Amino acid sequence: RRLCERIRIQGGLSVGTLSLLKAGKGTVGGGAAAPFGLDGSAHANVAAANTVNASLTTTRSNDVIICSVVTANTTNITVSGGGLTWSQRAGTPALGAAVQTHEWSAIAASPLSGATITVTDNTASNPFMTMDVFGISGANTASPFDGAVVTGGEGGTPLLISTTASDTFIIGLFSSSVNLNPTAGTGFTAISGADFALAEYDIVAAPQTNLSVAMGATDGTHSSIADAIKKA
Repeated sequence: RRLCERIRIQGGLSVGTLSLLKAGKGTVGGGAAAPFGLDGSAHANVAAANTVNASLTTTRSNDVIICSVVTANTTNITVSGGGLTWSQRAGTPALGAAVQTHEWSAIAASPLSGATITVTDNTASNPFMTMDVFGISGANTASPFDGAVVTGGEGGTPLLISTTASDTFIIGLFSSSVNLNPTAGTGFTAISGADFALAEYDIVAAPQTNLSVAMGATDGTHSSIADAIKKA
């Protein structure tokens, strides 16, 4: 009993706060939940190689980590590293010059410090690959995604995504057919726009119906993904 009381006093954690942590409700600092938002990002590109690496640093515990990958001339990749367990969330059909956009995700229980995240081409074809990896703090790590992921192909048509949660972190992941440094669409903030790839986000505070997710008007789209991550 004395030990429990000591932990309460020194750690400043209430029973309710401990329950939130166990339920995947983000981190606490001074009794407050982690802010819902972007928590670190990294970008890397190779023109002709079988692997590409990016070094990611985050500041919060219990982040959802997203890795976006744009590939040309390969559709068979895996993501690994950072001591995390990765799973593929989505991949678009190979379009125009065999360009494809991929989304992979993982949960980081602790902050990452220079964690090496690796994308590997499993076909040994030395493809063009661009990766963007980033953390989202304050997200629901037990059940991160809100609804179905949306994918699209060439032509620049905006993706339309709908959500049901009150607060979501909307992401758009794109490959550009014409712009080396694509720009974020209306209402979105670029996480990275380089090497013919764009990762962007918008945080919304209400359920959405057919929210438009797009790149800048003149950037041209090879392939694209829109997804939503729920707040804890």
